[in-house]
Amino acid sequence: MLHNSAKGPLILVADDSRDVRRNLQKLLEYHGCRVCTADDGQGALEAIRRHPPDLVLLDVNMPRLDGLATVRLLKADRDVGHIPVILLTALSGAESLLHGLDAGADEFLSKPVDEPELLARVRSLLRIKQQHDRLRDYQDHLAQLLRISEQLLTRLEPQQLLSAIVELATQHLGFRRCIVTVLDPQTGILKVGAVAGVSDRKTVAALTRTTYRWAAVQALLRPEYRISESYLIPDETPVRNRRNGHKPATPVGNEWRPQDNLLVPLRATGGTLYGFLSFDTPHDGLRPGVEQIQLLELFAHQAAAAMQNAHLYADLHQQYARYVGPVVAAQLTARTAAGPPAPPVEQDVVVLFSDLRGFTALSEGLSPQELVNEVLNPYFSHMTDVIVAYDGMVDKFLGDGIMALFGVPQKRGDEAARAITAALAMQEAFQPLQAEWHARLGRDIGMGIGLASGKAIVGSIGSSHRTDYTAIGSVVNLASRVTDLTPTGQVWATAELKLLAETYLLAHPAAGPRYPITFRPLMPTTIKGTSGMQSLYVCLVNT
Repeated sequence: MLHNSAKGPLILVADDSRDVRRNLQKLLEYHGCRVCTADDGQGALEAIRRHPPDLVLLDVNMPRLDGLATVRLLKADRDVGHIPVILLTALSGAESLLHGLDAGADEFLSKPVDEPELLARVRSLLRIKQQHDRLRDYQDHLAQLLRISEQLLTRLEPQQLLSAIVELATQHLGFRRCIVTVLDPQTGILKVGAVAGVSDRKTVAALTRTTYRWAAVQALLRPEYRISESYLIPDETPVRNRRNGHKPATPVGNEWRPQDNLLVPLRATGGTLYGFLSFDTPHDGLRPGVEQIQLLELFAHQAAAAMQNAHLYADLHQQYARYVGPVVAAQLTARTAAGPPAPPVEQDVVVLFSDLRGFTALSEGLSPQELVNEVLNPYFSHMTDVIVAYDGMVDKFLGDGIMALFGVPQKRGDEAARAITAALAMQEAFQPLQAEWHARLGRDIGMGIGLASGKAIVGSIGSSHRTDYTAIGSVVNLASRVTDLTPTGQVWATAELKLLAETYLLAHPAAGPRYPITFRPLMPTTIKGTSGMQSLYVCLVNT
């Protein structure tokens, strides 16, 4: 029998002789094939384009379009050129054979055909065609997997990523339901992270609350269930049988049973196991073969890589969030996660410096441990909280001082007003620390804050061994010099920064309550490193 599918292979017979067509059709149908016919080459091409067969038997001498011309046109068509062709001819001799093979035919037989030889050639070419179709399907599925895997790499928030994994799996991988379970390596618990293919909300809620002990799951992963890297755990529920009573059910052929479960590991490069994809209810109702499971595993590897990226993203975001607000942290993390850091760029920025007054004298009377634990750590902690609250970025700690940036990595327009308001809030938050240090250490410690605005080179700057996200430029030096002049308890700003803040508040009256600031001019001052006299302003809370 010539079985190529559940219905048998489809073979096109094209011959201008009705008797030949009828005889070949009877022969092939007797051996399990489906047969369609055409009486010339033109009709054969039309039939092939309507419903591509698995194999073509083609007579050489036919009206309108002969067999040689037909096979040339067929093989030149990218969509159907892979279909095998056997040329049949009453002509004999090597020259006819060469013409047929040169035209692109896969086999060449002389009439009258020898039936056993014809059937043997048909079987051989159908096997080749079947292998070709499997390879093409595999390549198509692989290309599809690469396309859908690219969508996972854009999901950096963990829960969004898990939801995307199961949704893409049910849409493209041949199963009606998919569940992702995530392994916590510290507790050894597998928790359901997302579900797709279940419409009942109560069931979804119950599933997402479900947890499993990793040790218990490992006990299910028996060697006899393993296929490639995955485990097809069979439904072994006993069923009632009249003759044999209760016995483990055996699927009919390759049918999927209700309690079957396919577990595919989410294992990233390096071997880290993030959990499992659980597949259930295939669309075709059949248990998957090795090739299909391997495709599922490719998707799972890509999903695990995306989960790994999401973990790195979360860690990076947490590190940034220690020094900047959540909005700025998300922007910086997204830039870093997108690939190698972009080169530093020139942009407008507001620079803030704070500096402790009386710190040098204090440090001479305290041990290094007392100085760090009693003074510096509380000071940095409280001031960082204020800077982050106003979406500023702590650039660095400088001994007893802080450098912070506003307007990075992206400008919002309110940087000047926001930075000045943050500086005034820092002075307010500093007062309880100042009182505590006076009471406990007997020392008066003050803080001055200076601000300036201007252009700077901003970005990742450093060497291959160490880089910092920072700002470089004359505005940084200017802000530092202004801070050196600022008395304890005050906030000073340059004229340019004052103008930027006032311009923003005039254009946005509703922002006034959010940034309640005013200014008092100072005498023009000479600042080291600048030319001429500089106008500076004391920043005050507008009551």
